[in-house]
Amino acid sequence: MGLLTSTSSFLRYRIEDESQEISSENIRQKLKDNSFPEIPDAEMSESVSGWTTFENPFDPDFESDHIAYGNNIVFCLRTDKKSVPKKIVDKHIAVESKKAMRESGRDYLSKNEKKKLKEEIILRLSLSIPATPDVYDVLWIPDKKEVIFFSGQKSVNEVFETLFRQTFSLSLIRLFPYTKVYFSSSIEENSKNIFYNTKHTKIPE
Repeated sequence: MGLLTSTSSFLRYRIEDESQEISSENIRQKLKDNSFPEIPDAEMSESVSGWTTFENPFDPDFESDHIAYGNNIVFCLRTDKKSVPKKIVDKHIAVESKKAMRESGRDYLSKNEKKKLKEEIILRLSLSIPATPDVYDVLWIPDKKEVIFFSGQKSVNEVFETLFRQTFSLSLIRLFPYTKVYFSSSIEENSKNIFYNTKHTKIPE
């Protein structure tokens, strides 16, 4: 887990609507309402995402598990995804293609036939393999109106941002040098304008 490791990747966000106050119990209820849905592997086709607790990410109890640590809120995003290895798909395609050509009396399959066969194989295999779970830590710092998400994967970050907005009706702004300067109250406007208008330095190779 990102919070307990010596090295980790993370993104820092600022909550856009600073005026909205949410209590820890309200956050707990919203997390519970949008918690990870336990779906049997046989009924799951691609991926599923939802919130879980930091203490018990695979068997959460939002009634008793801790989410408040001091003044901060800690929870997790869990995503379960099914992915069929390409080599297994290729093996089944080779076997099924040979069988289909033998039954049709032809020595080839059309482009559409190959596409349909591949889709059927992937669907069939995905129903029989378990999903792979991934858990990503979330640290919410209400005093600073900031959220830290412990992942640097673009696709996962997008899932987090979307689910956070849907859950809490709050939008997140990614913090990087320009946005950090923009929101800083300790930097004067004149200094901010100088920073914004500074041209990039080209370093010769």
